[in-house]
Amino acid sequence: MAKGWAVLLAALALGACGDVDGAEPVDAVESGLAAVVADRLELMATDVVVTCPREEGDVAAGAELACVVAVGAGEDVTTVTVPLAIGTDGEVVLRSAVVPSASAEAYLAGELAVAAGGPVEVGCGTGALLVVAVDSTFGCAATRADGGTFTVTVTVETLDGAVRYEVEPVCRRSPARC
Repeated sequence: MAKGWAVLLAALALGACGDVDGAEPVDAVESGLAAVVADRLELMATDVVVTCPREEGDVAAGAELACVVAVGAGEDVTTVTVPLAIGTDGEVVLRSAVVPSASAEAYLAGELAVAAGGPVEVGCGTGALLVVAVDSTFGCAATRADGGTFTVTVTVETLDGAVRYEVEPVCRRSPARC
């Protein structure tokens, strides 16, 4: 089993995305989150649609929100729920790391290519974004040029994208011989 640790530079860290004291505070939360996600995915902010709850008190200090983020168009839309909290000064704080899948895949491919002695293809799902709580994991599949496959378990260490990963070969023999 191989292990690694790094900061996934493309992870999304949202310290504040707008002053929620304005006339329409939920709009500020939505537009700020859309802008940050679009920046990380190298899209126009109009390509990201964010919908947050609009009930009374939703943006008061201490409030917890679950905003829905949709990225893409037509049949190729990724929709994720992003948990947020409103801080005492009105700042919006992520409750889970939001990681662009392509960035996670590129990072792992680069890391694993060294040990594999050649190129490695990595897939971490079909969506554009991964939303993962700190100390939780997500899985990726890695394939070497010779067809060897591996499972990569990535643990999110911090909201700003520090991760560690473990690589396990996929057993192609009977379980007793693995």
